[in-house]
Amino acid sequence: MRKILVGDITKHYNTEEGVYYLKLKERSTKTRHGDSAPREFSPSVYEYKAARSLCAVTLHDFYMMKRFPDGKVDGMQPYFIRPKHNTKPNEKWFCDQPVGKHQFAKMFRNLITKAGLQGGKKLTPISCRKTAAQALVDGGQPVNLAQKQLGHKNLSTTTSYLRPSTSKKFEMSRQLSLYMSGSSATSDVTPSTSLGSESGSVSSTFISNSVESETDSIRAVFKDSKIFGNVTVYMNKKNDD
Repeated sequence: MRKILVGDITKHYNTEEGVYYLKLKERSTKTRHGDSAPREFSPSVYEYKAARSLCAVTLHDFYMMKRFPDGKVDGMQPYFIRPKHNTKPNEKWFCDQPVGKHQFAKMFRNLITKAGLQGGKKLTPISCRKTAAQALVDGGQPVNLAQKQLGHKNLSTTTSYLRPSTSKKFEMSRQLSLYMSGSSATSDVTPSTSLGSESGSVSSTFISNSVESETDSIRAVFKDSKIFGNVTVYMNKKNDD
């Protein structure tokens, strides 16, 4: 990130969507060497009119205005430069020196503290990329598109960033339970509290709208099984009124 130049980020207008967007011109990196392995599409971020304070395009414009108050933008300067601690009205907010490696890490840690994020020192700038990958996939984007957006050469790199959410874990568990029961029904089952174990007893909670269907599924799951301890099954049916 410290090697990005002002000219590497360009602003464009999308006539179909009627919004501005920023596009990053990627240069040589540790995994990509110039034009020898170009991305299929350049990383872009579009204007978010619903929340200007979170809009990357708006923040970029404001940053450029403070960087170059005279309007003369120098594309060969580093994009990230050191901020000044004490400034006067109509004075530049930044020095003409790039942000140092340790200073950038310090700024990142300060942002983590202000945001109240958990993880402390375990969170690094790469955590942002992992969070972006997870957000794209959880939002329904195919993994291969998330790979291209992040610029990974191999799909395995992108998948290593991903962790299944609690809802996905429950969905997979439900599918396996239905498969073992030989049922093709997709009854409306909602997850309960996590399974617990006390004094050798196991308590499992199944909540369903279809009592009869779930009864058959439970019988099939525990068929020919040896169970030690107590198994309590709670089945609740919603009232029609």
